[in-house]
Amino acid sequence: MKFFLLALIALGLVGCATGHCRARKGNQPATVFVYKSDGSKQCAMGAPVSLETMAEELKGLKVISQVKKSDGKMYAMVCGGPTGKINVYEILATDLVKAEGAGFKELKSDN
Repeated sequence: MKFFLLALIALGLVGCATGHCRARKGNQPATVFVYKSDGSKQCAMGAPVSLETMAEELKGLKVISQVKKSDGKMYAMVCGGPTGKINVYEILATDLVKAEGAGFKELKSDN
């Protein structure tokens, strides 16, 4: 019984890992994630830009979700150096070029 339950859980996780859990349903439009550094610096030497303030740079675009994350890169520990914190926004895929024009980059799955 335990083996069956573990196998069922494993199948669920593998299915989600391949993207099926995030598949579009019905007529939902395709979305992409874009990001920009929040400007924060180590040793509190730079004030981070809030999600709400930076979202104003996407004025006219539909922001579906927003979250603050780490860019996943390693940085030297030095006061005034970047923290690697980014503001991430989910937008319609059709608005990607406009967001890039405002200085945002597309967040690829390997970021």
